[in-house]
Amino acid sequence: MKRTMCALALAAALAACAGSGEKPFNPVGPNVSATAAAAAAIAPAAHGPRVVAREVNGVLKGRFDFTRLWGTEWWEFYSDSTCAGTVTHLGLSELRTTHIPDMTTGALTGGTFTLVAANGDEIHGTYEGLGTADPERPDLVHGEAAFVITGGTGRFEGATGTFTATFIEVLDDPTWASAGVTWTLGGTVAY
Repeated sequence: MKRTMCALALAAALAACAGSGEKPFNPVGPNVSATAAAAAAIAPAAHGPRVVAREVNGVLKGRFDFTRLWGTEWWEFYSDSTCAGTVTHLGLSELRTTHIPDMTTGALTGGTFTLVAANGDEIHGTYEGLGTADPERPDLVHGEAAFVITGGTGRFEGATGTFTATFIEVLDDPTWASAGVTWTLGGTVAY
Protein backbone atom coordinates (compact mmCIF):
# COMPACT_ATOMS: atom_id res chain seq x y z
CA MET A 1 0.00 0.00 0.00
CA LYS A 2 2.80 2.43 0.90
CA ARG A 3 4.59 1.67 -2.37
CA THR A 4 1.40 2.33 -4.30
CA MET A 5 0.86 5.64 -2.52
CA CYS A 6 4.47 6.69 -3.13
CA ALA A 7 4.20 5.75 -6.79
CA LEU A 8 0.97 7.76 -7.11
CA ALA A 9 2.55 10.75 -5.37
CA LEU A 10 5.58 10.58 -7.67
CA ALA A 11 3.37 10.29 -10.75
CA ALA A 12 1.30 13.28 -9.62
CA ALA A 13 4.44 15.32 -8.99
CA LEU A 14 5.86 14.45 -12.41
CA ALA A 15 2.57 15.36 -14.08
CA ALA A 16 2.50 18.70 -12.23
CA CYS A 17 6.04 19.51 -13.33
CA ALA A 18 5.46 18.48 -16.95
CA GLY A 19 3.41 21.53 -17.87
CA SER A 20 5.25 24.05 -15.70
CA GLY A 21 8.67 23.96 -17.31
CA GLU A 22 10.19 22.69 -14.07
CA LYS A 23 12.51 19.71 -14.07
CA PRO A 24 11.39 16.43 -12.47
CA PHE A 25 12.74 15.99 -8.99
CA ASN A 26 13.97 13.27 -6.72
CA PRO A 27 11.45 13.31 -3.83
CA VAL A 28 14.20 12.36 -1.38
CA GLY A 29 16.69 14.84 -2.88
CA PRO A 30 17.51 18.31 -1.53
CA ASN A 31 15.99 20.30 -4.41
CA VAL A 32 12.20 20.01 -4.41
CA SER A 33 10.21 22.61 -6.35
CA ALA A 34 7.14 24.18 -4.76
CA THR A 35 4.85 22.81 -7.48
CA ALA A 36 6.15 19.28 -7.07
CA ALA A 37 5.98 19.46 -3.27
CA ALA A 38 2.37 20.64 -3.43
CA ALA A 39 1.43 17.87 -5.88
CA ALA A 40 3.06 15.25 -3.69
CA ALA A 41 1.25 16.55 -0.60
CA ILE A 42 -2.14 16.49 -2.32
CA ALA A 43 -1.89 13.05 -3.95
CA PRO A 44 -2.25 10.91 -0.78
CA ALA A 45 -5.13 13.06 0.51
CA ALA A 46 -7.13 12.33 -2.64
CA HIS A 47 -7.30 8.68 -1.60
CA GLY A 48 -8.89 9.21 1.87
CA PRO A 49 -10.75 6.47 3.72
CA ARG A 50 -13.08 4.48 1.51
CA VAL A 51 -16.61 4.07 2.86
CA VAL A 52 -18.74 1.42 1.16
CA ALA A 53 -22.40 0.67 1.83
CA ARG A 54 -22.90 -3.09 2.13
CA GLU A 55 -26.13 -5.08 2.12
CA VAL A 56 -26.51 -6.97 5.37
CA ASN A 57 -29.02 -9.79 5.91
CA GLY A 58 -29.39 -12.46 8.52
CA VAL A 59 -31.56 -14.51 10.83
CA LEU A 60 -30.67 -14.74 14.53
CA LYS A 61 -32.40 -16.93 17.10
CA GLY A 62 -32.40 -16.65 20.87
CA ARG A 63 -34.51 -15.50 23.80
CA PHE A 64 -36.14 -12.41 25.22
CA ASP A 65 -35.61 -12.01 28.96
CA PHE A 66 -38.25 -10.06 30.91
CA THR A 67 -36.74 -10.21 34.41
CA ARG A 68 -35.08 -6.76 34.53
CA LEU A 69 -37.54 -4.18 35.86
CA TRP A 70 -37.46 -0.42 35.28
CA GLY A 71 -40.38 0.27 37.65
CA THR A 72 -42.15 -1.33 40.58
CA GLU A 73 -45.08 -2.94 38.75
CA TRP A 74 -44.88 -6.31 37.00
CA TRP A 75 -45.49 -4.75 33.57
CA GLU A 76 -42.65 -2.21 33.98
CA PHE A 77 -39.89 -4.38 32.55
CA TYR A 78 -37.19 -4.27 29.92
CA SER A 79 -37.24 -6.78 27.10
CA ASP A 80 -33.63 -7.92 26.62
CA SER A 81 -32.63 -10.42 23.96
CA THR A 82 -29.48 -12.32 23.09
CA CYS A 83 -29.53 -14.14 19.77
CA ALA A 84 -27.05 -15.86 17.44
CA GLY A 85 -27.02 -16.49 13.72
CA THR A 86 -25.21 -15.88 10.46
CA VAL A 87 -25.21 -12.37 8.99
CA THR A 88 -23.75 -11.44 5.59
CA HIS A 89 -20.43 -9.53 5.84
CA LEU A 90 -20.26 -10.40 9.56
CA GLY A 91 -20.26 -14.21 9.73
CA LEU A 92 -21.53 -16.01 12.84
CA SER A 93 -22.87 -13.10 14.87
CA GLU A 94 -24.54 -12.22 18.15
CA LEU A 95 -27.37 -9.70 18.44
CA ARG A 96 -28.10 -8.10 21.81
CA THR A 97 -31.20 -5.89 22.09
CA THR A 98 -33.05 -4.08 24.84
CA HIS A 99 -36.24 -2.04 24.74
CA ILE A 100 -39.26 -1.16 26.85
CA PRO A 101 -42.47 -2.77 25.57
CA ASP A 102 -45.73 -0.92 26.09
CA MET A 103 -48.18 -3.63 27.13
CA THR A 104 -51.17 -1.53 26.00
CA THR A 105 -50.10 -0.25 22.58
CA GLY A 106 -47.40 -2.77 21.63
CA ALA A 107 -44.87 0.04 21.07
CA LEU A 108 -41.19 -0.79 21.56
CA THR A 109 -39.43 2.32 22.90
CA GLY A 110 -35.90 3.25 23.96
CA GLY A 111 -34.42 0.38 21.99
CA THR A 112 -30.67 -0.16 21.71
CA PHE A 113 -28.82 -2.93 19.90
CA THR A 114 -25.33 -4.32 19.51
CA LEU A 115 -24.53 -6.64 16.62
CA VAL A 116 -21.23 -8.46 17.21
CA ALA A 117 -19.43 -9.85 14.13
CA ALA A 118 -17.49 -13.12 14.14
CA ASN A 119 -14.20 -11.27 14.73
CA GLY A 120 -15.59 -9.26 17.69
CA ASP A 121 -16.17 -5.95 15.85
CA GLU A 122 -19.47 -4.39 16.91
CA ILE A 123 -22.24 -2.38 15.26
CA HIS A 124 -24.18 -0.17 17.70
CA GLY A 125 -27.52 1.54 17.26
CA THR A 126 -30.99 2.45 18.43
CA TYR A 127 -34.49 1.42 17.42
CA GLU A 128 -38.21 1.93 17.87
CA GLY A 129 -40.86 -0.51 16.80
CA LEU A 130 -44.16 -2.25 17.33
CA GLY A 131 -45.20 -5.72 18.47
CA THR A 132 -48.59 -7.19 17.60
CA ALA A 133 -50.27 -10.30 18.98
CA ASP A 134 -51.02 -12.95 16.36
CA PRO A 135 -54.82 -13.02 15.84
CA GLU A 136 -54.88 -16.81 15.46
CA ARG A 137 -52.15 -17.95 17.84
CA PRO A 138 -52.10 -16.39 21.30
CA ASP A 139 -48.58 -17.72 21.88
CA LEU A 140 -47.06 -15.58 19.06
CA VAL A 141 -46.14 -11.91 18.79
CA HIS A 142 -45.01 -10.41 15.46
CA GLY A 143 -42.88 -7.30 15.55
CA GLU A 144 -41.04 -4.84 13.38
CA ALA A 145 -38.43 -2.25 14.27
CA ALA A 146 -36.34 0.34 12.46
CA PHE A 147 -32.69 -0.12 13.51
CA VAL A 148 -30.53 2.99 13.05
CA ILE A 149 -26.76 2.43 13.14
CA THR A 150 -24.93 4.99 15.28
CA GLY A 151 -21.37 3.62 15.12
CA GLY A 152 -19.40 0.70 16.41
CA THR A 153 -15.97 -0.70 17.13
CA GLY A 154 -13.15 -2.00 14.93
CA ARG A 155 -13.99 -1.75 11.25
CA PHE A 156 -17.44 -0.41 12.20
CA GLU A 157 -16.13 2.67 14.03
CA GLY A 158 -18.13 5.57 12.56
CA ALA A 159 -20.46 3.20 10.69
CA THR A 160 -23.87 4.42 9.51
CA GLY A 161 -26.91 2.80 7.98
CA THR A 162 -30.28 1.25 8.73
CA PHE A 163 -31.81 -2.20 9.10
CA THR A 164 -35.39 -3.28 8.92
CA ALA A 165 -35.71 -5.77 11.74
CA THR A 166 -38.65 -8.11 12.15
CA PHE A 167 -39.14 -10.61 14.91
CA ILE A 168 -41.36 -13.48 15.91
CA GLU A 169 -41.71 -13.96 19.64
CA VAL A 170 -42.89 -17.34 20.93
CA LEU A 171 -44.48 -17.14 24.40
CA ASP A 172 -43.22 -20.56 25.47
CA ASP A 173 -42.27 -19.94 29.12
CA PRO A 174 -45.12 -20.65 31.57
CA THR A 175 -43.48 -18.31 34.13
CA TRP A 176 -43.51 -15.39 31.61
CA ALA A 177 -39.87 -14.65 32.51
CA SER A 178 -38.68 -15.18 28.93
CA ALA A 179 -39.78 -16.02 25.40
CA GLY A 180 -38.18 -17.47 22.30
CA VAL A 181 -37.38 -14.93 19.59
CA THR A 182 -36.19 -14.98 15.98
CA TRP A 183 -34.91 -11.68 14.56
CA THR A 184 -34.61 -11.19 10.77
CA LEU A 185 -32.39 -8.28 9.69
CA GLY A 186 -32.06 -6.62 6.31
CA GLY A 187 -30.50 -3.34 5.30
CA THR A 188 -27.22 -1.56 4.71
CA VAL A 189 -24.21 -0.64 6.80
CA ALA A 190 -21.66 1.85 5.50
CA TYR A 191 -18.12 1.50 6.86
